[in-house]
Amino acid sequence: MKEKVQIFDMDFPDTTEIERQVIADAVANDYPLGDIIPLVHPDFFTTTTRRNMWDTIVAQYNAGKGTTIDIVGPMLGKPFFEEVIPYAVKGSVTDPLEHAAILRNGAAKRRAYYAAATFLQNALLPQTNEQDIL
Repeated sequence: MKEKVQIFDMDFPDTTEIERQVIADAVANDYPLGDIIPLVHPDFFTTTTRRNMWDTIVAQYNAGKGTTIDIVGPMLGKPFFEEVIPYAVKGSVTDPLEHAAILRNGAAKRRAYYAAATFLQNALLPQTNEQDIL
């Protein structure tokens, strides 16, 4: 007999590490930041802290100011140094554009997960009828 699978037992798509790596790429890489920014939306970041880090880096870039670790690090403070610097130090063999694509993919999976969970929760409500589901 086939085992039942429940959607709420399925793992939530976790993008924590790639979020940190994308931020690290933005401040510690020689790759043109202007090529990465259009691919990454602030909503891709799962915490307000990382979203604010990204917004600060983008604002610096858009203002024509520096976005290096030495410049944005003091602006972003302790969370930046704790969360992001290890990813900037260890480096990566993966291209920053690929990191951005991985983050986009993870964010899309997260949105799909939320949509599926919301749909199922609503479908299971006692007042939900066939027309609501369709």
